[in-house]
Amino acid sequence: MNKKALVFLTIVTIAFLTALPSYAAFWDVEQVYSGGFANGDCSIAIGPENIPSISYTAAGDLYLASKDLGGWSSTRVTAAGFAGGYSSLAFTPDGQPCIAYIECPDYFGILLRFAYKQYGNWNFETVRDIGWLPSNISLGFNSSGKPCIAFCRAVGELFSVSFARRIDSGVWFTEDIAQVGDVTKPAMVINGNDIYIAFVDASSSELKLATSKGDGQWNVKTLDGSSSSPVFGQSAIALGPDGIPCVAYFQLSLDRAELKFLRIAASFAPETVATLSMGFFYNCALSITQGGIPMIGYFDPSTGRLMNAWKFGGRWFTEEIDPLPPPGGHLSYALDSLGNVNAAYFDCQDYNVKFASALAPVTIAEAKCLPDNSLVQISGAVASTAKDEIGNCIYVQNADRGCGIQLYFSDVPPVVRGMVLDIQGMMATVNGERAILDPDLVEISSPISLRPVGLKNSDIGGSDFHYSEGPPVVGQKGVLGGTGLNNIGLLVRTWGHVESVGTDWFVINDGSNAHLKCYAPNLTLPGLNSLVMVTGISSCEESGSNLLRLLKVRSQNDIAILFQP
Repeated sequence: MNKKALVFLTIVTIAFLTALPSYAAFWDVEQVYSGGFANGDCSIAIGPENIPSISYTAAGDLYLASKDLGGWSSTRVTAAGFAGGYSSLAFTPDGQPCIAYIECPDYFGILLRFAYKQYGNWNFETVRDIGWLPSNISLGFNSSGKPCIAFCRAVGELFSVSFARRIDSGVWFTEDIAQVGDVTKPAMVINGNDIYIAFVDASSSELKLATSKGDGQWNVKTLDGSSSSPVFGQSAIALGPDGIPCVAYFQLSLDRAELKFLRIAASFAPETVATLSMGFFYNCALSITQGGIPMIGYFDPSTGRLMNAWKFGGRWFTEEIDPLPPPGGHLSYALDSLGNVNAAYFDCQDYNVKFASALAPVTIAEAKCLPDNSLVQISGAVASTAKDEIGNCIYVQNADRGCGIQLYFSDVPPVVRGMVLDIQGMMATVNGERAILDPDLVEISSPISLRPVGLKNSDIGGSDFHYSEGPPVVGQKGVLGGTGLNNIGLLVRTWGHVESVGTDWFVINDGSNAHLKCYAPNLTLPGLNSLVMVTGISSCEESGSNLLRLLKVRSQNDIAILFQP
């Protein structure tokens, strides 16, 4: 179904819209493997030319699938055993696929193996025997291009989170990091030579982080959890654009589970992302966009659905990725260079492997810095105008009143003020103002109230915001004589005496000598020399090569007469 058709089917009446639950906005779902008998594991990574690839195990064999124009093509890599797999996929710095996996033909010889492709052929190495009860592993590369693997192994009746680094062809150095109470899935990221491994210790019910410079020295610290508020399930880790590691995990709170997020800075505090009912499949995946927006994939035990959560404007939002049929586990995320979020996951009903992708959300400020014709997704933006208030436009902004933008439509959908929206569309410049053309909209949260920003007349519009005339043109040009922060697109409030009145506009002056034009079609205009308080959208109009201040008034209630001579 066409996305716009989907939007208009769901946005039928305002009353119905405000009652809608959160659900998938712009995710595309595809089948990767549909033969059944998949082992339940999958791992996604982005290869050369920005092509997603997925490793998985089915009917005892390890496969590598790559996306192409016709869908997905899979090739068999090797036998892993019906109890094997648990793979982790990564690409070498020169673009060759590598897979760390468990080879387990039976439960008496369980090996951690490393497969790498060279000159068109697969090569295989044994890293070490890991005992019994295999679990997921995590593969990455250090600054020297050497593969590194985090894994869990059995040591007698105990378990250890361990680390392996390839020294040379067929030669691996392994070390044990910390004892844990049960088999667990270590999640690893590497930033240069800094290695970060997050894991859950079942013996203490704690979430822990092991760090190393790659010199064999490990520092293990507790991030969260205790016997009274245990952390459980599987955690996920990712690096932010500033290089700071972030972790997603699950923690028990009374009779419910909480999905949490933690940015491991100098001082850190966990954030609750979502509250879940008790069930199965407590595993998650985490990616951080280039703009610093965390994206967390997880399974909702109450519905069995695959969900995505992200943080925008200080709030967490959730959406459904795949409504059919219930996924099961081993969720994996990867961001590509275009800003797409790519997910691989296992379907526990039909024993298949699936793929989902969506544009990573950007902030309104980031969208304005992109050239025209760039496809963008903005999540969690709040509508500051309603349909039929300002012509073919709807304005949206951050809830924190930091930045706003125009949505320009050929046919305006029935939006009301305060709606919290997911937006996807093409960047453009309309009459000198950055805008998104004919975007698709989905409401993702109940409406919230916005307060206007109080500004004097001369502050409206502001100076250039990351503006370059190009080509291509990027950023928002400021208004003639504008100073201070650019506020075009924001809901603002100002005051002044009316010094001239036209057919659908009036000009006010508050003494700052800005002569602010207020555009108010189809409204009753104030009289000359009135003192008024005006609320509206900070905008602009073209005058030759310059932009002039313009305040777009939404309704009659936006014009308050303070004094009428």
